[in-house]
Amino acid sequence: MGCLRSAPTYIYRHNSSYIFRITTPSDIITHINKKEFRYSLRTGSLSVAKFRARVIVSMVQRLFKDIRRGGRMAELTDKEINQLVRDYIKNWLDNDEK
Repeated sequence: MGCLRSAPTYIYRHNSSYIFRITTPSDIITHINKKEFRYSLRTGSLSVAKFRARVIVSMVQRLFKDIRRGGRMAELTDKEINQLVRDYIKNWLDNDEK
């Protein structure tokens, strides 16, 4: 019987809380100038961390897809892209905590 692999969770335990981490695909590392995205999920609860990571990974993967396509997202600088991601995650986590 073959080995079933579970889907990646993008969650890593750090001390008493969880962080989100995703590796940047090799084809767009030069555009983003960052090998990975890593952010605190602001929780010690695994179930909350999983939920938050699913939302964040969908946004980051959509960003990767938009950069590959070209257009507006591909025209942004690496600093603008990183700030966009940081702002999105911060705002989303702030709203989720309310």
